Amino acid sequence: MTLRGCILGNSHLAALRFASARPGAIPAGFALDFIGSGQSGLAHTRVQGNTLLPTSPETAADFQRFGGVSEIDLGRYDFFVLVGLGLNVFALDALYRGFRCIGMHHWQRPDPTRPLISRALMAQVMLAQMRQSLNVTLAERIRSGSSAPIFLQCQPRPGLVMLNIKGKFPAFRRMRRQGDDSLMAAIFEEAARSLPETYVPQPPETIADTLFTADAFCQGSVRLTADVTAPVAHPTADFLHANADYGQIALQRLCSLAAAKLNQS
Repeated sequence: MTLRGCILGNSHLAALRFASARPGAIPAGFALDFIGSGQSGLAHTRVQGNTLLPTSPETAADFQRFGGVSEIDLGRYDFFVLVGLGLNVFALDALYRGFRCIGMHHWQRPDPTRPLISRALMAQVMLAQMRQSLNVTLAERIRSGSSAPIFLQCQPRPGLVMLNIKGKFPAFRRMRRQGDDSLMAAIFEEAARSLPETYVPQPPETIADTLFTADAFCQGSVRLTADVTAPVAHPTADFLHANADYGQIALQRLCSLAAAKLNQS
């Protein structure tokens, strides 16, 4: 029996899509379709019955470029994976600047700019932000037309090179310097596990320094393009995207999770 999966995403889909072209990257017994659209392109969709339809010319063009389809028949698939689409740890930057909780560095000191709230409340604030992401919005849309499992694959954590770029998410440096990075990462994961569909965290072997992706899984990342035989590299200073080595680990993990989930049903 072949399990059919539909993997949708923005630029972070490239890591998985280019990995899929490697021999043996997709486990036996799986057939995967990849459909991507840059930035928020997949926001321009709607469900009619059990069909996902594009609602803008640009998204319609991406359906054709990546999937060779004008619409997505949701009933064809045993599971769905949504990659990136705004589900990421960068939301921790504003959360850390806006609040503090017991256990943080100098949490006892008065700080009128950062109210002291419970860890549970911090996780709820984080969850509320996650629910506004395109990842969760698209999952809700697909759920209205399909009962198949939906997996929410978090965007990779930033590469360590981000620490060398002045002005980029400064709260990450502060978390790291003050030893709050593990607590904030735990709050992120706790919130994500409360999402309405199955959250898939970043593979632990690809993580470095708690809140970052190891250099080995960032170097050589490529853009989301239609031709997997002609990769277009990101600039060397890119810290947002992972490479196909990361994508292969993520793909195989997703297939394993999908098989286990479907065996339970």
